[in-house]
Amino acid sequence: MKPKGFILPTGLTLYAAIGALVVIGLLGIALKIQSARLEAVKKEYAAFVAKVEVLGEQAKAEKLKKEKEHAKVLEDVSKAWQGSLDAAVSGAVAKYRMRQPSPGIGALPGIAGDPKTPNGACEEQLACEPRFIQDCAADAAKIESFQEWAREIGFPVK
Repeated sequence: MKPKGFILPTGLTLYAAIGALVVIGLLGIALKIQSARLEAVKKEYAAFVAKVEVLGEQAKAEKLKKEKEHAKVLEDVSKAWQGSLDAAVSGAVAKYRMRQPSPGIGALPGIAGDPKTPNGACEEQLACEPRFIQDCAADAAKIESFQEWAREIGFPVK
């Protein structure tokens, strides 16, 4: 005759059933522990992301500040350079004009270098535009500043 109803396992099947229940229980406990760890890591990561965002904003602000300072310094240096260049040009033009003989009172003609030429016609003055003279003076000032820089860094310049 076959028994009806719920049959309790006996022997080896009883041990297998108890082992399955223990494994299921341990897996449940491990799941709870891992879930708790996951939540802790999520909170830690959120704090890290917030910290990185704050540091990024600070870096952007510092970068903008440095760029503004750089632009101001660059503008100041450009203005100073332009001012010194204008002064050098005007000084060079003034020196050039001082070297030119002025046809004023008591101006004597030059001595003839060749007996075949008439007196006072040894050299003919070339007419130059003031802009050409200014450009030459600016070029000379640039070359002089380059030579100074090259000497400062130890590059041999004649």
